[in-house]
Amino acid sequence: MPVARAWGCLAAVAAVFVVAVWTPVGQRIDSALMGAGFAPLTVPMEPWQLVRRGSLMVVAALVGVEAIVALARRRWGLVLRCAMLVGCATLVTTALRRVLTRPELGDPTYPFNTWPSGHAAASAALIVSAFVLAPPRWQGVRIRRLTAVTLVVVAGSSIATLAHRPSDVIAAVLWVAALSAVLFPNGPVGWRALQPDLRPAAFCVALAAVATSLPWLYQLGLLANGAWLAAAALVAVGWTGPRNGRSAVAEGRPSRARSR
Repeated sequence: MPVARAWGCLAAVAAVFVVAVWTPVGQRIDSALMGAGFAPLTVPMEPWQLVRRGSLMVVAALVGVEAIVALARRRWGLVLRCAMLVGCATLVTTALRRVLTRPELGDPTYPFNTWPSGHAAASAALIVSAFVLAPPRWQGVRIRRLTAVTLVVVAGSSIATLAHRPSDVIAAVLWVAALSAVLFPNGPVGWRALQPDLRPAAFCVALAAVATSLPWLYQLGLLANGAWLAAAALVAVGWTGPRNGRSAVAEGRPSRARSR
């Protein structure tokens, strides 16, 4: 089951790249979402820049404290997996952005490749790490939702500050989701366990698809970007959550439950 989740997320990453980067229609939609995505907001750009710059340091500090506590409790394996998540997420996205090219297909935003976002990948990996390192009582459904919302805001700040296109950020979060499925396989298993996160994620995908396809994209850009990011965040955080009400992930112990 974890391998299937990882392959599903990787397929979504590849689909985002092919459609948003290598097709004229995808480039135009991506550019439109970037320019219109947060335009309806009356908040100036400066607070979003503060969120983008400061959130990484704040979450990194939180993860550092949690890692020290985990090491004191001899949960070395879990700390190592979190370090692998952050390192692999950041290094791979940074390398891909430098190696991949972006064809000129009518996108007037930036004349160079920005896919995927290393900043969004690092932020998402740190937020997921903060969740799995938290005490078991802090890994309920409400905390998962709050963590997913935090991820949407932090990742969305890269779009709001025009630092990255939406496809850059969405792909980065999905890449973190793929890594999380492999590194934290003790998360929920089976359709019944995944329903609480897959259902709202599917709803967000449908909502984002409708908002993106409508002619008044400029007015619905914020909704579209938020929905796409919410779907990716629900998958990235939800699939690392506790199984059957117990936090096998947080304790770093393998679970014996089998997939149904």
